[in-house]
Amino acid sequence: MKNKALEAVLGDGFTFMKRRLGDRTLPYQHWGCECGDEWFELINSLCGELESAYKQRSLTPDIRVLQVKQKFGRLRFYYTFEGEKDGLVIDFLGSGTLRIGSADDGISEDIKNLRSEIKSIVSKYEEKSATVCELCGEDGSLCRLQKNYYKTLCERCCNELAKKS
Repeated sequence: MKNKALEAVLGDGFTFMKRRLGDRTLPYQHWGCECGDEWFELINSLCGELESAYKQRSLTPDIRVLQVKQKFGRLRFYYTFEGEKDGLVIDFLGSGTLRIGSADDGISEDIKNLRSEIKSIVSKYEEKSATVCELCGEDGSLCRLQKNYYKTLCERCCNELAKKS
């Protein structure tokens, strides 16, 4: 996000979104949200639902944000959990994301259910991002700007960026 105040709002509202200055261990810590400012509301709502899922179970969030970015024209919210090794994420153009994490061995059924809910929440907002222009926030769709470069944009923003390419 170009507007760093928006990222500060996320960090102030959600402990798992707090960036640590100088920490370059994870892309999110180093770069912040690598997407247009108009996806702030999507990300804020996503984080609110994640926090609510933890609160419903009286748990402290153990989610660790690895990266938040735009890829293939959609929001990508990569995460893992405290104490777990980073999983593998494979993105597919137009058909979503495959996430492979640590085995669920040794964790309670409630935590398994929570993690399944988290996956569903993240997927829901990644899908929703395909309908919101990253630049102006209006209704949008996938726009091909160059040979292999896509963004979700409204028709006006797509035409403006296409002229600049």
